[in-house]
Amino acid sequence: MSLLPGNYNSNQNVTLTSGTSGATIYYTTDGTTPKTSVSGSTSMYSSAISVTVSQTIHAIAVKSGYANSTVGSATYTINGTGAYSVGGWVSGLQGMLSLQNTYNDDSLTLSGNGPFHFGKPLANGVSFTVTIPTTSGQSCRVDVDDGGVNKGGTLSGNYLTVSVVCDGDIIAASSKTNYTSTTVSGGYLVTDNDTGLIWKKCAQEMTDPSCTFVGGGLSWISHGISCYQLNNGTGYGGRKDWRLPTVNELASLMTSGNPSINTTYFGTPYGGAFFRAATTDGGNSVNAYGFATSGGSMYSNLIKSGFNNRWTDCVAGP
Repeated sequence: MSLLPGNYNSNQNVTLTSGTSGATIYYTTDGTTPKTSVSGSTSMYSSAISVTVSQTIHAIAVKSGYANSTVGSATYTINGTGAYSVGGWVSGLQGMLSLQNTYNDDSLTLSGNGPFHFGKPLANGVSFTVTIPTTSGQSCRVDVDDGGVNKGGTLSGNYLTVSVVCDGDIIAASSKTNYTSTTVSGGYLVTDNDTGLIWKKCAQEMTDPSCTFVGGGLSWISHGISCYQLNNGTGYGGRKDWRLPTVNELASLMTSGNPSINTTYFGTPYGGAFFRAATTDGGNSVNAYGFATSGGSMYSNLIKSGFNNRWTDCVAGP
């Protein structure tokens, strides 16, 4: 290969040559071993390979009557101006989830909630699309105006705001009293013995451990971030899987009473407020689901950018 492997601050061209005159060179750019014919991701070399994103090139030379060459490889990292990352945040995931950036066929498998980013940076001006080709046992979508089919854009910098939301599959508990309170590593926790979920005793708008209301409010995305930040360091209550609950997870706490949560175990919510869920309204990207703190009625039209009277009960597990 004409170019030494390494880090480069701009796009590069790589020329492939063979010491055997008349040999045909086959190569891949996705890190796989090339075949000895054009097949799948294997291409036949005919001109310089343009390297615009970080990738590993593998190549093999073939000629009839000669032994095939060993497979050569080189990894090039394009990390200068115009090489940008695509990523975002996933919530409500309880299984495995596949994401794909269709521009460069960059796939990603997720097994937990929180931030994510694709491994291959893209060049300035590239138009990309993020899709969900498969899910396992859950309904997941990319949060976007088109109803959750995909999300994309044209890069002029790092794009780290792709929001992936999964609907939980936990059914509301038949009893709202089967809880256990514990204090672990300075964290005040409530275990729902019906679902196995671990809840933070006090909402994010309350102080520990008295659950005294301190006022204020956050937007939907800020609520999600505030739950995820509980995972910093050693984690709240020794756990590092805190997240904003899905609508079904939140439903497992709700009752028809006023307040709509068991205050023997949880803090008393402010009347007239709503508990937020991570689940968005797939038909309207500006809204998300939530439950009234009095009566436990579900709403799908809580504006995500709204601040007032929005509460957050963070969840972990099971």
